[in-house]
Order: sequence, then structure tokens, then C-alpha cells
Amino acid sequence: MTVTGQISALYIYPVKSCRGVSLERVECLPSGLRFDREWVVVSTNGKVLTQRDSTKMALIEAHVSGDATLTLQAPGVSPLVVPPVQRHACSVPVDLWGNPRAGIDQGDEAAAWLSEFLEIECRLLRYDQDFSAPDEQQGAHNDGTALAFVDCSPLLVISEESLDDLNERLHEPVPMNRFRPSIVISGLGAFEEDRAKTLRVGSLTLYSAKPCARCVMTTIDQEKAVAAGPEPLRTLSKYRRDGDKVLFGHYFTPENAGFLTVGDQVLA
Repeated sequence: MTVTGQISALYIYPVKSCRGVSLERVECLPSGLRFDREWVVVSTNGKVLTQRDSTKMALIEAHVSGDATLTLQAPGVSPLVVPPVQRHACSVPVDLWGNPRAGIDQGDEAAAWLSEFLEIECRLLRYDQDFSAPDEQQGAHNDGTALAFVDCSPLLVISEESLDDLNERLHEPVPMNRFRPSIVISGLGAFEEDRAKTLRVGSLTLYSAKPCARCVMTTIDQEKAVAAGPEPLRTLSKYRRDGDKVLFGHYFTPENAGFLTVGDQVLA
């Protein structure tokens, strides 16, 4: 049976683990949403940094212009404009949870800005588009398209009804931004994203990849950038557990390119 819903929100996260950007319309490529997680913050020894290392990353807003100029903003500091670095700049290896990637260093000014705000010595890298890997586990889609600094498949889909189901079980409801989705859909029904083999949006087809296993980042208040306690992870673990994993949201992989717009009809 076909289930019909619609896109109610779209988000990209230009800098991995920093604040999401809400969009009304975005280009979707086989590698994912344009400019999504193309930049990453790494420590001086090359470790990828996330909100698990510094909750203050949730306060950094990252906006990208059409020519890939990145603007970073955060409370109490002047904005930083990061122009695109030339492609021939030195590429450095990045270990993303066991999957090799490569990034181009974005310079000392960006490193100093981030290091001062996060109070961690770090560097900003942009994904090296010349980096190639043999398969998805090595950082590429099965057609060879680079996946930038995404953890798994490039699109994380969550239905509003799934969040409603969770919030009915919580003493204090949590907002959708705790789960950092790419696409939010209304009208599908709770956890229909887990059951759907494909999602069709206009000419775009998105294929189911795997459920999303959640971590302690879901317990970080994204507005205040503080750890807010054991929820929602504690409640999710009671009814959304699969072995040692707690699941919420589902990864999808685009088959082709096109545009997504808030209000688009979704067929599951």
C-alpha cells in the first residue's frame, strides 16, 4: 500500500556537528544534499571533533554561498568568512569512524577562530573532491560519488509522527533538532520511514539504507549547547533497541539528482 506524506522541513549541516541550516529548497545529488557536511573540524592530531568533544559546536552557525564561501557565526565573536581554498592545496587524510576520507585545510585564520571559540586546538578542513575510494564503506556511494563527511548514507529521514510518538512517552518533549535530520516528513505515520523500501519525491527516488543508531548527542540541548540529561536516549532504549543499538530515524540514499522543496509530496 502506498502511503503519502509531504516534506515539512529540510536541513543541511555544512560543518559536521555544527548547527543545522533550515532550507525551503535544496539540490539533492547522488552524494546527498548540496554543501551538506562538506567541512569538518579536526583536532591537531587529526581526530574528527563533534559535539561529544565540545557541546559549543551546537552554537556555531555555518552558511554557504553559491560559490562555496563559508561564513561562520557564533555568540560573542565576530563572523568569519572562509573563501574557497584552491583545489591544488595540500590534502590531509581523515579517519571518519574507521572510514578514510581526505580534506583540504582551510587556513590559519579559520583554525584560530574555531580554536578560540571551542577552546580546543583544531583545524577546519573541506572535503577533498579529488579523493577517491573503492566503495561506500570507504567513503563513496556505489557509483563512486563522494559522500563527504557523512557517517553513513547521505540522507537521514524522520517523520513528525515518529517524534510525536516519542514525545508522548517523555515528561518533557524534545524538538526535532536533537536528531539532526536531513528531511522531515509529515503524514507518513510513526516509523513508516523504517518500513519504506523507497521514498519517491517527484523525479527523485531515495532508497532505504539502514536505521540510524543514536548516541549521546541526542541528549544535548541544541539551543543552549549543554548536556540536558539522559533523555531522550533513555526512553528510546526501552522501545527502540536492537541489540546494543538504540534506533531513531532512517538513512536513505538518492538514486538520482533533483531538487527537494518543503511541501513536496512524498510517496512511500
